[in-house]
Amino acid sequence: MSANTLIEIIDLKKYFPIRSGIRKKLLKAVDGVNFRIRRGETFGIVGESGCGKSSLGRTITRLYDSTEGRIIFDGVDITHLRGSALRSYRKKMQIVFQDPYSSLNPGMTAAEILGEPLKIHSRLTGPEHRERIEELLHIVGLGKADMEKFPHEFSGGQRQRIGVARAISVKPDFVLCDEPISALDVSIRAQIVNTLVSLQRELHLSYLFIAHDLSMVRYISHRIGVMYLGKLVEVADSADLYRTPLHPYTGALLESVPRIGEELNFKAPLSGEVFSPVDPPRGCRFQFRCPHATDVCREMEPPLKEQAPGHWAACHLHESR
Repeated sequence: MSANTLIEIIDLKKYFPIRSGIRKKLLKAVDGVNFRIRRGETFGIVGESGCGKSSLGRTITRLYDSTEGRIIFDGVDITHLRGSALRSYRKKMQIVFQDPYSSLNPGMTAAEILGEPLKIHSRLTGPEHRERIEELLHIVGLGKADMEKFPHEFSGGQRQRIGVARAISVKPDFVLCDEPISALDVSIRAQIVNTLVSLQRELHLSYLFIAHDLSMVRYISHRIGVMYLGKLVEVADSADLYRTPLHPYTGALLESVPRIGEELNFKAPLSGEVFSPVDPPRGCRFQFRCPHATDVCREMEPPLKEQAPGHWAACHLHESR
């Protein structure tokens, strides 16, 4: 692990036990994922609903216990930490949640919401404590007059700003942004993303940015991973991925994005069966929706391999090139 790497994920798996009739099965939400997040980098994750994006993020931040694999944070394996040892890493890894209303306690004021993590993770005195809360509100574009307001008194964008302020309150190294803009109006999304970009520069933060909005993911991310049924099928620099997608699924996602100045003449959507993560197919998981699938795709699962410098893809289509 290089000194420039903050987080390394090694063969990470997260399975959820479910019951189907009288039988117990495993839902394979995250199924053998490998990647690294560099210091000061935004690593974006995209994919359809149900592909395992949020489960991946919550497993990395230890909201979920992993089934298998390792989570290395700043050179330390935190996969199985418990108690006070894990608590020290809670301060270093924070989260901005998807829904800014349900993630804030409706019975607490903005000052109380921001003050709670400070009480747990800092030793600020009374005046210092209040000054820090005022500073956090100012950083995210709110003011001193907002301190005594409750969540229902803010707009959706303002609530998410409080969520961002809470995440950075304890000066973390890493922030999981779990679809932080999907519940917001389109006009507000760019403001929140620009706030995150500004904070990253000022505080030297690393982000794992999960979203459906491919244009926003492209804007904020240095590198992007594409997930399909619990697997990473492509990883590349943001510009490279959008310019030259190597996996057919990535290409289909990009083709679905409308572009300014082009007619809304969408190509036919992906056809074929979307398998359940409970019973993924043998071989490539995308085979039944892929126009390029061959016999080898139905027999062997393609490994995630470096097809070009810094550009990884899991596709048999490139094996013969």
